[in-house]
Amino acid sequence: YIGQHETKRIEDLSAGGLVFEGTSDICVVGNLISSVRPKALELRGKPSERVNFSGNVITDAPTDQSYLKNSIVEHNLN
Repeated sequence: YIGQHETKRIEDLSAGGLVFEGTSDICVVGNLISSVRPKALELRGKPSERVNFSGNVITDAPTDQSYLKNSIVEHNLN
């Protein structure tokens, strides 16, 4: 919302988070991920591995970060 609680950025309503599907060697560090749907980080299909998902601030969004395999997931604020 901006100003008088009116939605001003209608084109942003369908903004989404990250989707990983069987990926590897990814670094997601130091981001603010806020109010995205369906999830801030969604894992699909084959497991994603060797991901550094650290130092992110996640606000008002569910996340699958705890399901990452063989990865670094630390210092995130949810």
